[in-house]
Amino acid sequence: MNCTECNVEFMDNASFVNHFTKNRKCMEAKGYLMCEFCEKIFKEKSHLEAHMKSSKACLKLARYIANMPTIINSIRKEIEEEYERQVKELLTKK
Repeated sequence: MNCTECNVEFMDNASFVNHFTKNRKCMEAKGYLMCEFCEKIFKEKSHLEAHMKSSKACLKLARYIANMPTIINSIRKEIEEEYERQVKELLTKK
């Protein structure tokens, strides 16, 4: 069994499937799509979209990642405020 994208030869189907799932370029060249959160493979975009709507774990992770900039900004603001507080404290001690 050969991967037609990268010409690697495999002795058994399990090795081929393992290669296929770990090499996104080969998989996408064959028209397959992978859920970026759980790595399940889908032949049709509509199946991936349905998976994303129904998989609670993947949906939760996708929402968390989408909110990451807000979370990072909040943490950054807290750090800056704490830094300013410590600077003021040091300046008032002198």
